[in-house]
Amino acid sequence: MEAHIAAKMAVGSGGLLSTMLTRLLGPKLGAYVSTRLGTVLGTRLSALLATKLGAIIGTSTATLVVGMLSWAVYLGSIGYCAYALIKLFSLHRGIAYSSDERKTSSSRANYQSTPESTNSLNRTSEYWYDPTFDQVVKSRNPPSQEAIRVIGNFQEDGSTTEEIFELFKAQQRDAFNPKFRSDAGSYNTSDKRSSRGGFYSSQEPKDTLQDRHPNVFLQNEQNPNNNNGKVENLYASRNQFWMSIVAPENFSYTMVALANNTREGLLHSLIRHGHEFKFGEDLLDALPGNLKQLVQQLRKENNRDLNIVLEKEIQKLSESEYRDLLKLLEKFQTYIQQIVQRGNYIGERVNINGQMQVYWKINDKEVLVTALSEQLYCGNVQYDAGGRARPIRKIITCFVTSAENVRSLTVNKWPVTKFFGN
Repeated sequence: MEAHIAAKMAVGSGGLLSTMLTRLLGPKLGAYVSTRLGTVLGTRLSALLATKLGAIIGTSTATLVVGMLSWAVYLGSIGYCAYALIKLFSLHRGIAYSSDERKTSSSRANYQSTPESTNSLNRTSEYWYDPTFDQVVKSRNPPSQEAIRVIGNFQEDGSTTEEIFELFKAQQRDAFNPKFRSDAGSYNTSDKRSSRGGFYSSQEPKDTLQDRHPNVFLQNEQNPNNNNGKVENLYASRNQFWMSIVAPENFSYTMVALANNTREGLLHSLIRHGHEFKFGEDLLDALPGNLKQLVQQLRKENNRDLNIVLEKEIQKLSESEYRDLLKLLEKFQTYIQQIVQRGNYIGERVNINGQMQVYWKINDKEVLVTALSEQLYCGNVQYDAGGRARPIRKIITCFVTSAENVRSLTVNKWPVTKFFGN
């Protein structure tokens, strides 16, 4: 019995020591030293405890107590070692949460730590929505393959993850993500769509873009990605920023779009629909080979999960590669702006999700569709033209459809109609 107790004490002592000693002495020497020390400690501790307690409570009772203690040390060592292995594995996988975040198992993260460019290392703090746990976490890397990045260039301003989670949900509702809307797919009658159109035509602005997208600035305003309008002066940061698409003067609002976000805005539109636009280039022309394959796969499979992979890989582009991407986005912005003119305006239509879509003539065969945000934001003269400060809507996505398709819509029960006249 004493030998059995000593063995358990030895294993337990060795287990507790091994994790610490291997970190200090290396795996081979650490394992050897911890085993020897564990054996010595186990044997001597069990004998000492049995002798001392035996004199007080009797030999048989002392043996039982020491046996129970040895099992406690043994099981405790297993738990400690398991915890240490999980911690080491988490660090290896590269998931770094702040101290107030829940420590999730690294086995749920599908992204290994890989070398990143100097540019990506200079990013501000990022928050991600992790649908696995239905929460927002702060992390250098996406915590899961389905994670969604919160729109914002976050500083250490004391915002809680609960506040940022509410901000995220508002962003997703505004972009008509069906997972965050109770009315998705419900606008399936003429009356419902007509009522929705009336809501948009009488809507009052609420909140600023900054309120809902912290520290996301207009291109050339406070945007580190494009200093004084010169892409060549690219700053190391990869912060998100707006590009303006000025609406015709007879519109009651103007528009902006996120430039470098894979889930909404101009980059998103190029990722999903770049092959539909004929402005001389496709997104594929500005990306290295591995990213070209990802974009082609996303367009073919319509797999939204690939957005997160793209977002991570785009942050690893070299400075010259990222500069080329920004130049392409500027060309795309110019192309869209040339179409969004009063003479090309066809009208609006509310889709089945309740989202406003505006139709613009490209040529006799093609039509540009700009799908807008639900939210109408407060105006800012920097985001408009001609000294105006009209309220602002975001362009969530834009794509090309056929003129024939638009003509067919005008004769059905949900036609494209003009809100703003000729």
